Amino acid sequence: MELSKKKYSKLEVEELLKKQGEEYQQKLNSQRDKIALLVEENKRLAEKTEEFEKKDALISSTLKVAQEKADEMEKTIQDKYTLVVERLKKFSNDWTDYFNFLKEKYPNYETIQKVVKLKETLDSLVLSKDDCQTVEEIENRLSQITSKTDFRPKEKIDNLIAATGDSGFSLEEVLNPGKLELEDLCKELGLME
Repeated sequence: MELSKKKYSKLEVEELLKKQGEEYQQKLNSQRDKIALLVEENKRLAEKTEEFEKKDALISSTLKVAQEKADEMEKTIQDKYTLVVERLKKFSNDWTDYFNFLKEKYPNYETIQKVVKLKETLDSLVLSKDDCQTVEEIENRLSQITSKTDFRPKEKIDNLIAATGDSGFSLEEVLNPGKLELEDLCKELGLME
């Protein structure tokens, strides 16, 4: 059909409108299909976003709980460390008199001199104002002294336990030792003759 005509018949106009209406209907249907697909994709993406938000919330709460647990564990560890340091301080204070006695009674005895030096080093570590010392630093300082001496009480205790066997070791005696003679203990551990 030619559009250059000045006048159209009614049939031509209706045919032209019908043809144009069909084209628009096809475009409209195509657009509706695209809109329906986009709505479905939008729903799917919204569900995924909601799922990710739930996972994010779960991860955040898990991290928060983990951080709280880590802080709690760190505080517990610090408390235990402080308790051990306090016990060592008490031990050091309790035995200071004894070591002074040994130092005065046996001033030339080499083993006593080494033990007194170990005790003084332990005092300097435990009684220092620097509470930021790590266990490794303390162990290194103590090992410098003990490696130069024959002072290995753990090894000697282990050897004693191995020698007595299972039947010779009583947990009851360990928990309730009764009256202890420090001099006898030191002799058994090889600290003095």
